[in-house]
Amino acid sequence: MMKSKWILTGVLTVITLLSIPAPYIAEAQDFVPAPVTISKDRVKYKGKTYFSHVVQESQTLYSIAKAYGVTVQEIRDANPDLTVLKKNAIILIPDKDAKGYVKPVEDPETVPDTGETPGTAAQEESQSYIEHIVKWNDTLSSLAEKYGVTEQEIVEFNKLESRTIRKRQVLKIPVKNASQPESIPQEIKTEQPQSPDITSPVETEENTDSLHQSLLDRISSWRSDQMQQILSPLMRENAHVGMSLLLPFNANEKVNENQIDFYAGVLMAVRDLSEGEKIGIDLHVFDASAGINGQSVPQETLAASDFILGPVSPGDLGKTLQLRPGDGIPVISPLDQKASGMVGSAIGLIQAPTSYDNQYRDLVSWLKDDYAVGDKILLISEQGGNPGDFGTKVTGALNRSGLPFREFDYTILQGRSITDRLAALLSTDRPNRIIIASEKEAFVNDVIRNLTVLTLKKYNITLYAPAKFRNFETIEVESFHSLHMHVSTAYHIDYDSEPVRKFLLEYRAFYQTEPSRFAFQGYDLACYMIRMVAQYGDYWKQMLPQCPETMLQMRMEFERSGDSFINKGTRRIVYDTDFRIRTVR
Repeated sequence: MMKSKWILTGVLTVITLLSIPAPYIAEAQDFVPAPVTISKDRVKYKGKTYFSHVVQESQTLYSIAKAYGVTVQEIRDANPDLTVLKKNAIILIPDKDAKGYVKPVEDPETVPDTGETPGTAAQEESQSYIEHIVKWNDTLSSLAEKYGVTEQEIVEFNKLESRTIRKRQVLKIPVKNASQPESIPQEIKTEQPQSPDITSPVETEENTDSLHQSLLDRISSWRSDQMQQILSPLMRENAHVGMSLLLPFNANEKVNENQIDFYAGVLMAVRDLSEGEKIGIDLHVFDASAGINGQSVPQETLAASDFILGPVSPGDLGKTLQLRPGDGIPVISPLDQKASGMVGSAIGLIQAPTSYDNQYRDLVSWLKDDYAVGDKILLISEQGGNPGDFGTKVTGALNRSGLPFREFDYTILQGRSITDRLAALLSTDRPNRIIIASEKEAFVNDVIRNLTVLTLKKYNITLYAPAKFRNFETIEVESFHSLHMHVSTAYHIDYDSEPVRKFLLEYRAFYQTEPSRFAFQGYDLACYMIRMVAQYGDYWKQMLPQCPETMLQMRMEFERSGDSFINKGTRRIVYDTDFRIRTVR
């Protein structure tokens, strides 16, 4: 079973989230009511059955009433003390189908299959109850303690044949003295208590206009001799996840802004998951630049974590693997692609950024998927030049692929006569698939110039390239589109996708700045890992290979390697000839 709550002690430099207010949207925008999800929790109170609905931001009484199939007045009658609809308030919604216990949902798949026979009407009228949907970490003992009843009362009330309960099973928890409002559990009848917002840029840092700047100022002012002990109990009724974040903030000198951006992304993920998905999260944050040892990162805190995110460098990752108590707590490598070399020998390391080698292999695999008999494949390299890591690896992968290809090499000094020599190797009526086995910008630029000339002569050319080509400043992006360039990369942000647009709006509103790729990376990793722990508990590591997912910036596609895991997920993008950049995956 997962831990439920932890205490943070003995931390030299700690940044910790207590609560983050919901981001605001500019007043000039039109108000759009938030969608309403039908609650899965019901309560029987004073002889009537109600849904207990948690109000979300921008929801209205009208939108809630419409979703549940009741009138606004019926909601007001059920909640006589309701004056203003506040976020996180719990309101009662009359269940019009209470006799048959049919929930008015739009998606039938959201109705849990209980596998049980409902109790008799006489029993249901004789005693009030709360419906509880069993979660993976629930037991009869924990439910009895939570609701103030005995295990035997739950067994008898639900006519259970055994004491084994299963995930998504619906149990009726008897409520004693239901005529008294206090008998309704506090968690479903009152607003969630609001913790003081110690990180708010308005309340805690004067003359700052963003939380981002507030974080920078706060960390810059800390020193290793200032003991920080801040506990952030973002606890909810569902799963609880403990997370330690180790990043080289360099708080004692010039603050590393890339790591601050990463941390800002993590904070956004914690806010979204705690508020939107009701996942309880304990977040402990350490400055890894102070050194990885038992004083700066105490073992008792790590022991209370389900996973450790960071640090960055292979050296610090190795120290953290040695420092953690036992081998059971995974250490996640968040940023360094080269740290993948540690996976074979490390125990419990999760390499998140996919390696360069894997990107090169995926590029050849992509070419193989696209290839059809009759297509021409040409590998172009610099005569007498150093092919670099990409040239060497992609040539090896192409040799192992079994694809028929021709090789062609030349030097830049040979001039424009190369165009005709290239044309002689290409097909005039079939696709021509090209790989440039070099990382030298000058040579790559020359090859692309020659290939672009051939596209003007109606040659059908597709260039398969590493992500590094996109950073070459001497190559015009129009050439990439002309060559229909295919890129396999570890990171790509599709700004046309709805999740990315949503993240951008909320990040801008909250931090008053643009998110960097480090912010996207922090958000992606925190979201994915926290959800895995919340959903699968102690078995989440074993489930990694079965749970591929494309996030905002990166793709998670883990593969076991010995006692560790390595991400093989890549993003594929295409520079279309209509000057759009299309995301393939």
